[in-house]
Amino acid sequence: MTTIPPALVPPLLRHQHTDEFVAPAWSARDLRALTSLARSTERVAARVGLDERAYVESRRGTAATLRALDAEAGGGFYAVPAEAEHDQAAADAALGGNQVVVDVQTHLVRPTLTATGAGEALFGYLRTVDPDRWGGDIDASLISGVAWATNVFGLSETAVALLTSPPGRAHENVLTNDDIASAREIVNRYAGVGGGQNRSVVYYDDPVQLSPAFSRRFSQQACRTSSGALVPG
Repeated sequence: MTTIPPALVPPLLRHQHTDEFVAPAWSARDLRALTSLARSTERVAARVGLDERAYVESRRGTAATLRALDAEAGGGFYAVPAEAEHDQAAADAALGGNQVVVDVQTHLVRPTLTATGAGEALFGYLRTVDPDRWGGDIDASLISGVAWATNVFGLSETAVALLTSPPGRAHENVLTNDDIASAREIVNRYAGVGGGQNRSVVYYDDPVQLSPAFSRRFSQQACRTSSGALVPG
């Protein structure tokens, strides 16, 4: 089959797993779908002005993935038109909605704090779980606050994001509660405040406050059909 770099495998066909579960191998149909996608991704990505990775992770790339899977399954399972593979409006119409997308676990690091035992442990973990992406030296800017805001809010439909740091004392960690509070302030600065806002970040020093405060904020945002980003400390 036509080969495709692991980083360019679309999210729906990536081998995701946990410590308790090993993802099953691709089926013959999966492999044929990947072959079809590999043959079209470079051409369509160039047509829409995206690099290949950004394309396969976009809504249009999701449309292409669903259509490839549908074709291999005999058709009739996913009602996604062909134009959704390259036309944003068609992809939005086929796959969009007014749901609130919540990312329950996001992370970032302060690059200047990665030269610690916690930083080395984190980098070691990244190399272990995804060596194709993180092998060798790791550029901490790729998991910095800028990268976090870009990927979580700019390149996805996430409306609410929970930002956490690894366990440990502040002077030994790669991220502190003050850093998380700063993330909130920066997002608020650019998203705006008040009734017209479309994103806000809320920070809680006391985890006990999280559940009722989250519920209240979530309800308010859902009623306004606006989005929020919640960042617990």
